[in-house]
Amino acid sequence: MKKNLMTVLIFALVFVNLVFTGILTFVFVPAVKNANNLIFDIATAIDLDLNAGQTTGIHYVPVEDIVLYNVSAGEKMTIGLKSSGDGKDHYCIVSVYIAMNSKNEDYKLYGQNISERESLIKDRIIGVISSYTKEEVSDNKTQTEIREEILDKLRSAFNSDFIIDVGFDSLLCQ
Repeated sequence: MKKNLMTVLIFALVFVNLVFTGILTFVFVPAVKNANNLIFDIATAIDLDLNAGQTTGIHYVPVEDIVLYNVSAGEKMTIGLKSSGDGKDHYCIVSVYIAMNSKNEDYKLYGQNISERESLIKDRIIGVISSYTKEEVSDNKTQTEIREEILDKLRSAFNSDFIIDVGFDSLLCQ
């Protein structure tokens, strides 16, 4: 009888432990998810670099290793912008440069003869800029987003990160 009573007592304690574990799981997991989302939102709001371990980008490349390429030999490109609803056609006149890391292994493959792929580069630039309105392109914050989007498109086109930055020598909207 004592062995049977001990078995029932152990079973009851295991069952209670299981119930408490289930309750803790359903109570704390959503709270932890909410806390993680809050931390992510705060980090995004103050522009913290969440990928601090990565060492890509223009800030990590020595100046002597950066090679600049002026798209269209520095000539300005005229790009039609997305309609802003005012019934007028708007255009952007832009001169774009590309900064490349000369020490990257893909630079020898793509960067040294990048002028041969200028049509591909122009297509990506035109595709990105033409998806914005005049008001958006005129905004400095949006210009940064446009540069980053062009950089992402070029990196995916070349399937490499030898291109470290994209910039505008001049940008005029009308």
